[in-house]
Order: sequence, then C-alpha cells, then structure tokens
Amino acid sequence: MRERFVALVVVVAALATGCSGSDVGREEGVPGVTEAGDLSVFDLEPGDCLGELENLTDQLEDVPVEPCTDVHRIEVYHLQEYPSETYPGEAELVTYADGICLAEFGTYTGVDYFSVGTSLYFSYMYPTFDSWNESDDRGIICVVGSSADLNDSVAGKGLNLPVAPAE
Repeated sequence: MRERFVALVVVVAALATGCSGSDVGREEGVPGVTEAGDLSVFDLEPGDCLGELENLTDQLEDVPVEPCTDVHRIEVYHLQEYPSETYPGEAELVTYADGICLAEFGTYTGVDYFSVGTSLYFSYMYPTFDSWNESDDRGIICVVGSSADLNDSVAGKGLNLPVAPAE
C-alpha cells in the first residue's frame, strides 16, 4: 500500500445568508453544473467540478464551480451527513471523513485509492463548531483531486483519466 498526502482539507462554515442559492445552471438528471459561477458549499452535489480555490482559508461559504469539460483539478464525489446531533469535535469529524471518503473513492472513480499509477487523491470539507450549532450543518463533502489538469469528470474512468492537453 502507498500513502498519499491529502492536499485539501477545508472546513465548511455557514452564515445564514450563505445558504440561499447559486448563480450557476444545472441540467436535470445530469451531474455537474452547466455554467461556471459561485455555489454555496451547501448546494454542492456529486459530479460538481470546482474551479481554483484561491486564498484558501479554514472556512468556506461559496466555491467556484465550472462544467467538468472545463479544465479543473477537483470534483465532488460523495456527500454524507455525520450521524449525530451533538458536535463530535474536529478530530472525530476528520476521522469519520477519512473513512467515508476512502470507502467511496473507488465506487465513484472506478479505481482503488491505493492503485499504482493513479494521480488522484481525495480530501473533504466538514462542518465547523459554529456551522454545526448555528446552521445545523452535518455535511461531509468528499472531493477527488488530480495532480494533472482534467477536462472531464473522473466518474468511472479508472486509470483512463481525462487529462487536458498541455497548453
């Protein structure tokens, strides 16, 4: 087995105004967004591809999303609610997210996380103490990342990644 550094662990923070919609399009029955824009972390769905996360801080409210056919490196692949009403603490949320995101990685991508030859890694977003208590946030958002630019979804691609041509 090999180990990989999980490069993107961010914490989801909610403000009452940050949960109210988006400025991007979706096509019914089709994963991902149809146009680029900003989307509340609470509106993310599996198949959404994220734009570059500049000035990454501990807390995110909105993230840039784009169609997966645009060049990107991060894609949402699983959403999971933490099964407790009481805030478990950051360490427990990280342990839970590690386990669930690892378990769902191969199902979505079509390749085992520890396979030789893949440049994919996973990471996640999870609730803060404040978002848990003020906004009833329980969501774990699993994302798959790539060390290479991609120009399509990684869903079911296995080792045949949709690597974008170098510019």
